[in-house]
Amino acid sequence: MNKRERILLAVFTTALVLGAGAIGWNWASQSWRAQKSLLDLKKDQLAETQRWLSEKEHWLARERWVSGTALPVYEGQQTEAAFFQAVQASLAEHKIEIVEQRIQETQSGGGGVSVGLDLVLNSSLENLIRWLHATQRPQAFRTFTHIKLKSDPGTSNIRTETTLRQLYDPASMAQTQ
Repeated sequence: MNKRERILLAVFTTALVLGAGAIGWNWASQSWRAQKSLLDLKKDQLAETQRWLSEKEHWLARERWVSGTALPVYEGQQTEAAFFQAVQASLAEHKIEIVEQRIQETQSGGGGVSVGLDLVLNSSLENLIRWLHATQRPQAFRTFTHIKLKSDPGTSNIRTETTLRQLYDPASMAQTQ
């Protein structure tokens, strides 16, 4: 091999080594970024798992309460009438005017039978808040699925559109049909 061939061989070898090094560096950095992303994902999953585990006692207490608390029995139209009368009495007790009311269709599914009442109410904000607080109770199996508040022009009253639903035992519905 003459001098020129040795120089060409050295240049070619240098280029080959530099190319292989660049490719290796690129692969190594991509691999490192992928491992870092995976590590970050695992850290996030660990933090979320630890958060869920820290709430375990809270959810176990809820599960014990739900399994130990029976839903009220659904007895057809008598139950619906009693629910509507109880709502009307509660509204009267809290000095809330019923502007409009509409009975919703009874729904079954999701672990219960649900009776609903659409209401348009007019009252002071204080009376409304007291009634909302007194009405929505987990132990009564009542919930508001919709609440819309509007200021009544010309008065200090609040006009409220709301939907109140009561949940009943689904097994009892089959007995009434």
